[in-house]
Amino acid sequence: EEEIAVNEIKKELNTAKLSKNIRKEKEYLRKLIWKYSDANNHLGSLEMAEEYVKRFDDQDEWVWNMIYINNRKLGKTQAANRALLKAIEINPSEPSLHYNYSILLSDSDGDLIALNYLENLDQEIKDNKEIKLRIITLKNNLGEDVTKDAEQIVEEYKNSPIVFSKFCKENLLGKVFKIANESYAYVDPKSTKKIEDQSKYLDTNNLPF
Repeated sequence: EEEIAVNEIKKELNTAKLSKNIRKEKEYLRKLIWKYSDANNHLGSLEMAEEYVKRFDDQDEWVWNMIYINNRKLGKTQAANRALLKAIEINPSEPSLHYNYSILLSDSDGDLIALNYLENLDQEIKDNKEIKLRIITLKNNLGEDVTKDAEQIVEEYKNSPIVFSKFCKENLLGKVFKIANESYAYVDPKSTKKIEDQSKYLDTNNLPF
């Protein structure tokens, strides 16, 4: 099914190239970046992303973030680091990019350096749910007592789960609930309207738990 979808997009991309429809070419190239990534073809996704920034727009933080993710999946740490820093340079107010950078820092320099990095960000970024949960997790990893912080998150989630993104629910809340000694199970409410999810930006490789 994924292969069929990829072939359809490639067909549309080739048609756009032949007709010199730049707008459509950009659109289908971006679709291929994500579709290849979904299919775990990280080399294919990387090649499409690199083509995009070379030919069309080298100031697109989403594409640079995909270059980061794909390089990271391929074990190219230095290239991943350069791409993510470029994305942050383009859009320093995007919390998900800082979240991803904290993952890189944990791997290269340890959780303390990652925590210091996040805690030195602007308050508006630190108020982001993914960043908050990441900070709690890092503090817990470092032996700090974050039970009260975790309990506050649990209470907030119970009162208003809609304010937490799908990424939080699938990847981050379980650990925080565990810290608060609460049980947690995520069920995707397909019919429930949720806040805009930014999981496309976030790195799920080597999550901190």
